[in-house]
This record gives sequence, C-alpha cells and structure tokens, in this order.
Amino acid sequence: MRVLLDCRMASWSGVGRYTSGLARALAARADVDLVQVCAVGEAPPVDPGFLVRAVTASAHPFSLRGALELGRIVRAASPDVVHCLHFATPMPQQAPLVVTLHDLLPLVVPGVMPSLAKRIAYRLWSARAVDSADAVIVPSRTTNRKGV
Repeated sequence: MRVLLDCRMASWSGVGRYTSGLARALAARADVDLVQVCAVGEAPPVDPGFLVRAVTASAHPFSLRGALELGRIVRAASPDVVHCLHFATPMPQQAPLVVTLHDLLPLVVPGVMPSLAKRIAYRLWSARAVDSADAVIVPSRTTNRKGV
C-alpha cells in the first residue's frame, strides 16, 4: 500500500514529533510504500530508501498555493491513501484522506490567536479538512468534543 504522508511540518514542535514518529512507524512496515512530502530545505523524517521516498514542497502548508501544490504531488504519486497531519490538505482531494487534527485551542480560546482573520481562516481550513476527510484522528477527548 502506498501511503503519502504530509511531512511539511516535521521540523515544528508538537506536530513535528507526531509526524516523525508516524513516518518511522509506517516505514518499518513491509506492506507500506511510504512517500514523505517535505518542506524545501528540510530533511525527511525517514531517510529515503527502497520503500521510502521523499518529495519536496516549496509552498507554505497553510496557504492556498500549498494546498494546490500538495494536490499536484498527490496526483503524481498516486497513493492509496493520503495522511495529512494538520488541517492543510490537498486541493483537489484525489485519494482517500486521513486527517489528524491536533489542536482546536485557537478556535475556543480567543487569546491564543488574537487575530479574528486568522481564527476565521483556521476554522474554515479545519472545517474543510474534516468535511473532505474519509477519517479524522484527534489526540484527545476535548478536541473530539469541540469539533470544528
């Protein structure tokens, strides 16, 4: 099974640790052909090898350009499943999609993200990810209860 894993945030705190751990776990499976999408200038969480590939993305993951670029990468890689580790998902969605939503704090605690425009964008992107996903993973009961 070919799995495309969005590793564009692998160097970030929090989501980066989750990304690296998941990439290593998937790479260790003999039944997974892993494709890691990495930010330009960043090393992939797992060294590319026989059953692990790395593809570079240059656009910021939270931008429209980043979503379109990820869509082109997905189309070229032809994965069986895409796993995005935040609300940044491909446009258009062309393969079964799993999304992990780590944190809805900016949506429920106004001081965390003071900018109204950024909170609106965060809500819209998160809602789009949930609506387009075939499966959504949340790390806590609180995130699950709050929803998008």
